[in-house]
Amino acid sequence: QQLEKRVESIKHACHVTTKKLQSCLLSASSELDKMKNDIKTEVLARVVKNKTQKAEPERRKKKLSQFSLSTALMDASSALEEKGSQSSTLRKMLEQCGCCQEALATSRVAYEMTVEQDIIAPLASIVEDE
Repeated sequence: QQLEKRVESIKHACHVTTKKLQSCLLSASSELDKMKNDIKTEVLARVVKNKTQKAEPERRKKKLSQFSLSTALMDASSALEEKGSQSSTLRKMLEQCGCCQEALATSRVAYEMTVEQDIIAPLASIVEDE
């Protein structure tokens, strides 16, 4: 019975992780399309008006699929820990993958903001001046 509970918790963690990973992969292409449209409209307007806020990186990060995958991985890791699962290797792996996904999301946001400030803003000011 205890073994069945452990197997069930591992199955659940794997199921949730698989669903989030699939949605992350599927949303990658839609995020690319959205990013192209954002560059044309919202991003230019935001950069031109200089409405960069300190909370903006966090808000942007939470919209990324990598961040939702990170959260799901960390939750699955915590769930395995709470249920007293002896599968510490799987728990640690889920936790490390969650940390890596969060780092990827943070890096992506930093990259996007740098591109906006260093490339899009100067180009927008040139277009605005003409």
